[in-house]
Amino acid sequence: MQQVKGFGVLQTAKFMAILYFLIAAVVCILMIPFMLMFGGMMRQSGMGGGMMGAGGSIMFLILAPFIYAIVAFVATAIGCAIYNVVAKRFGGVEIDLRPASPTA
Repeated sequence: MQQVKGFGVLQTAKFMAILYFLIAAVVCILMIPFMLMFGGMMRQSGMGGGMMGAGGSIMFLILAPFIYAIVAFVATAIGCAIYNVVAKRFGGVEIDLRPASPTA
């Protein structure tokens, strides 16, 4: 068994922020055509649109990846810092590592 003694707080937080940004960007890019297509229909039928309307919804989809990245960075940094304190006192997560078997 091997034990994870700690995480580099800033590096791990930076990595997770980038990962969450990319995931959110893909999801938001895929949602923009639907917002453009159905946003007008919902407003005409009186079902929605709300105060933001289609323009505000698109703006939110553009900003969402940045918001996700900031939240992911802060949450990961806090989580890693707490993990490092707890792991120092009680020991880290144990994992069983085995070498990969060579493929033919």
